[in-house]
Amino acid sequence: MENAYRVTLTAAFVAMAAVAPPATQAATDIASEPASARAVLDVQISALRSQKGVVRFCLTRDRQYFPDCSKDPAARHLNIAAGDAGNVRFGDLPYGRYALSLIHDENNNAKLDTRLGIPFEGFGFSNNPVILFGPPSFRAASFLIDSATPHQAINIKYMF
Repeated sequence: MENAYRVTLTAAFVAMAAVAPPATQAATDIASEPASARAVLDVQISALRSQKGVVRFCLTRDRQYFPDCSKDPAARHLNIAAGDAGNVRFGDLPYGRYALSLIHDENNNAKLDTRLGIPFEGFGFSNNPVILFGPPSFRAASFLIDSATPHQAINIKYMF
């Protein structure tokens, strides 16, 4: 059963990384929000073990698409060079409940590399929930945007 949870975490991030656009610019905001959007989300990333590769961000409001929000048409994706990923901003967000997942794709191969089904590259979630076996629930990682400039500080985790 323990291995099944690890495979679930791995599969979710592999899917998220595989469909995220390649990192060709320092910061590319893929989706645009409606003109009625009112907030900016500042994200601070810490504990990157290297500046190699890219950090792939996925921000969603829909629990059914978390943590792999690749099929969420309203999700926001950012791919940022790891050396520039310390502070990231998502703009023009409507107020509401969100969850953020990210991976540190150190070799920039658009997937989360694993060893024995366990992630070899870094990953993180909004609210920094405890990771035991598998990804956290949307509820554990979600946060409310109800002010003009909310903030999330995310610590990257490495299993190896």
